[in-house]
Amino acid sequence: MNEYRIIITEKSLSGSPDYFSWSINCVAYRKARSNDKSKMQDVLTEYKQRIRFQCENKNHYDEMYDTLSKIQHNSVILISAVQTENCFEQAIFIEMLTPFADEITFIERYNTPVIVSDIKTGMMFTLNKQFDCYEGKIIHNGENVDISLDNIKCNMQNWHHIMDDLNNLVTAACVFAANELTDLAIDWSDVNDNDEHNYDENPITKDEFARRIKLQSISLSPNNNYTFWFDDDGLFFGHDVSVDGNIETGFSDARME
Repeated sequence: MNEYRIIITEKSLSGSPDYFSWSINCVAYRKARSNDKSKMQDVLTEYKQRIRFQCENKNHYDEMYDTLSKIQHNSVILISAVQTENCFEQAIFIEMLTPFADEITFIERYNTPVIVSDIKTGMMFTLNKQFDCYEGKIIHNGENVDISLDNIKCNMQNWHHIMDDLNNLVTAACVFAANELTDLAIDWSDVNDNDEHNYDENPITKDEFARRIKLQSISLSPNNNYTFWFDDDGLFFGHDVSVDGNIETGFSDARME
């Protein structure tokens, strides 16, 4: 095991109580040589990795949470760990550290917003550095709709294609989802006592399904793929409805998430 100086810019702590483990994301690291700033330090490596802290039992798991939950945004911590290709395993938290000058510079640069303006639509996309995607918003039928592009250069043309025919695509996606999921919605309505509709007398129809779901977000991914995400209006107890599509081949799948 080696000791590492780790830069944390987002509080991304997540736990697995069944396996007594915690994990948190880092955005940069270096091997810890010394806290003496006058001594040569390893080069700071910008690379997102997951840090896993394995606990021995439930008490240790709870104690580890008390420690890790105190880590703030834009912190530098010292850990001992085994580094694999994409993760720091068997991590042991040692202490909080005072950032070096280059670490402060990195944190400031990392937190500087990256904004891309789309001239054709007038939209502004902001890079979400935690998830490596560009995010924006549009108004559709009076409601905010979140937009996510995983690659701004490759997906901008596809986004223009969707925007040029958005109303028709959303309508078609609603119909596609209704054809795929109405039977499932009927099954769910049998146990949904809180829904105001009387489905025994008036079963859900495909037309009703298509009318009730409302567009919430659109995500564009590699190979001309995209997903429309819809609010279910209570058809599935508040679960999302998603419809996958491709710019060239059309819709391919609809799911209750």
